[in-house]
Amino acid sequence: MTDLMDFLAGQGFDVKPPASEPPDDGEYPYTERQRAWLHELETTDLPQARGCLRRPDGFCCLGLYLNWRDPDQWADEPDSRGRFVWGGKSVSRMGMALPDEERIGLGLRGAGGPFLFKNLSPADRELMEAEYKEHHRSAPAPIPDQWALANLNDTGWPFAKIAAFIRRNPAAVFMNTDPKPEKAKS
Repeated sequence: MTDLMDFLAGQGFDVKPPASEPPDDGEYPYTERQRAWLHELETTDLPQARGCLRRPDGFCCLGLYLNWRDPDQWADEPDSRGRFVWGGKSVSRMGMALPDEERIGLGLRGAGGPFLFKNLSPADRELMEAEYKEHHRSAPAPIPDQWALANLNDTGWPFAKIAAFIRRNPAAVFMNTDPKPEKAKS
């Protein structure tokens, strides 16, 4: 993590080590990974990027999770499209999806962080329908049953706004049917 932070600081970004303890989350049975990722989204000073998990200029919301999991797993250099590979794997043709073992470990419904509109609060359902229409205004499309956290990231939602959306709608994002406590990452 120090090498990445040193690199980003050298590029002019204000970086700081992550806070050590995620907050308590009340009633929803978040796993330790979910709590820690939400905490990262809410507190990081790392820059945000669009279009893939990580670029030289920053991370998407899902890439931030991978960075929390193990920052040393990123390739040393970006690929020909300017995307960094994590864990030695080309995670998707678009570079936007989590590896299956990480997606499953985080409890996401799919690799891009899809969420079901029907499980959103009424206010967030309206918000997502408006966001979707705005995102697709040049080629109108019917409102789908789901959209994804990667889409929110790429439409310009800041990390903290994505975290707040997840906290308001955890059952739409996560598939916690029988969450088991995990040891916190040290």
